[in-house]
Amino acid sequence: MAHLLQLPPDQTLLDHVRAEPPHWAGERIRPWPTAEYEDCRPFTRRQYWCDAASINVFLVIGTQHPDYAGLTWLEFLEKGKRMRGNLMEHKANPGYYLETEPKRPGIFFETFNGHDYYVTEDGNHRTCIARFAAFNDNRCLLHGVNVIERHIDWEMRGLWHQLKYLVRDRGIAITVEPCSQLRSRQDTGGWKLEHYEVTLQVSFKGCTGQVDMAGAYALLAALQAPRWRRWFAIRRCVP
Repeated sequence: MAHLLQLPPDQTLLDHVRAEPPHWAGERIRPWPTAEYEDCRPFTRRQYWCDAASINVFLVIGTQHPDYAGLTWLEFLEKGKRMRGNLMEHKANPGYYLETEPKRPGIFFETFNGHDYYVTEDGNHRTCIARFAAFNDNRCLLHGVNVIERHIDWEMRGLWHQLKYLVRDRGIAITVEPCSQLRSRQDTGGWKLEHYEVTLQVSFKGCTGQVDMAGAYALLAALQAPRWRRWFAIRRCVP
């Protein structure tokens, strides 16, 4: 078992942190990036869920809870609505933060870029405590947490944005929207992995078709063609 910080009988983790705050204690908890998430979500290539995962708690940078986003980690440790009770529970049972069994109640995280995690449904106070406790114990992992990891097709998303701006700037009567279809799923108790096919749905002069990555690049080239060639080039891209 990892080394645990031994607190004096009259001291909580907060008392210790105030005396020796980590270098990141003044960093602000970031709000969930709703607009960026909604923009990326249709381009999910793979989605992994596990109810007893392990994560590096220092990669947790934010929360969906509006009351806690914007506070520094130290401010949250001092002012969290239920922090006093959670700190007393930590003092009574610090080993809870080392156990590998699924946390009850759950602690929930999500990432869509693979390295920035946000607290979602529950677990804000315990995540804050886990960061400070892990720093003092010279460790980084928090086990038994509920995690969703989205893997985004950033290249296809970039192409979609290029196509959208080109259509808008040149006033071309064409619509391009992302389309995601579930292709396979693996799961047993406590985990699930889904694979999606990401395409772009293109509508032009009453015709609608779906294009893959190669088709998206061909469409981009078609839209960049001179006006007199553009219609014929688009017709080749959209059946």
